[in-house]
Order: sequence, then C-alpha cells, then structure tokens
Amino acid sequence: MNREIDVRRRQSLLDISIQQTGSMEEIFDIVHDNSKSISDDLIVGEDIIANNLTVKSIADYFRINDIRPATAITMEEINAIVGRLEGVDYWIVERDFVVTLDH
Repeated sequence: MNREIDVRRRQSLLDISIQQTGSMEEIFDIVHDNSKSISDDLIVGEDIIANNLTVKSIADYFRINDIRPATAITMEEINAIVGRLEGVDYWIVERDFVVTLDH
C-alpha cells in the first residue's frame, strides 16, 4: 500500500513515521523509500511515502483525532534555548579550533 503524506510545518521523518505507521521503527523504511537521511529537514508540502502500517491502533488514533506531530527543531532554536554549546565536544575544526604547525 503506497501512501503519500503531505509534510506540515515542523514535521520530521520521525513524526511522519509515528503518525502514519504507528511506530517509530518504520522510520528506516520511510528513509529508504524516500531517499532521505533520518536527520534531513523536510520541506512543507513535500510528499513523503510511508508504505507500512505497523501499529494500526496508534495510526488510527492520530488520524481520527487529526493529530499531526511536529517536533522538528532548528539549531538556531536549540542555541536560543541552551545557549551556544562550548567545549571540545562541540568544536568544529578550522572554525572553533584552529590547527597550526609550529616548527
């Protein structure tokens, strides 16, 4: 069964997976079927294909109650909430941490 889902504002592939299949585990099939990466940002109005229905009761609950989860958050929003993350775990080589050769 081939089902196309119209992406709404702030939806992620995980949101689509839970909404349409009733399971977050189906994200791997959705990623594969749509040539996406799990972390890809979605474009509003973009069509995403979700073929499987894993937990019908959950998917039905979302459909019947017109619930469309939208949990995507941008890096700018993360920085606004927690501030700019610092430390070696967050440094980017050649931007935050410059490597030089001293002879």
